[in-house]
Amino acid sequence: MIDRHGFLHLSGEALIGPGLREADFLASPLGATSESNGANDGWSRYIVRGTLDNGLTCAATLFFFEGRLRKLSFHPHWPGSARSWREWSEAGELRVRDQNNQLLVDYLGPPPYVFTWGRLTSDYDHKSGSSGIFVQYKES
Repeated sequence: MIDRHGFLHLSGEALIGPGLREADFLASPLGATSESNGANDGWSRYIVRGTLDNGLTCAATLFFFEGRLRKLSFHPHWPGSARSWREWSEAGELRVRDQNNQLLVDYLGPPPYVFTWGRLTSDYDHKSGSSGIFVQYKES
């Protein structure tokens, strides 16, 4: 899970956090398993998968701008949640959002989640039909 210092603990690593350089990420064991998700206008994106410290599997997208981590989105895979569009429903996705919200409360206390390093939100996006936890890092 993400800690109060802005680091996402994924598969036993606490590498993903404020100030992370793209080169350091790519040189890490987690970076070596990442998938590039494109690059344009100074931005590059990578997808990683792993396990949160609570045992949930998770997919995360890292957004680097000019070689520094600026944004992060991660999506815990909750038991019973849809694994395909055939299984998907808006009610089910809203349950995922609620579970994500509770996860943040359990680890960080009640919102708002504004820190010296950036801010965190949990939301459901009706256009993409997905819920996630979103991190915006301040420039370092």
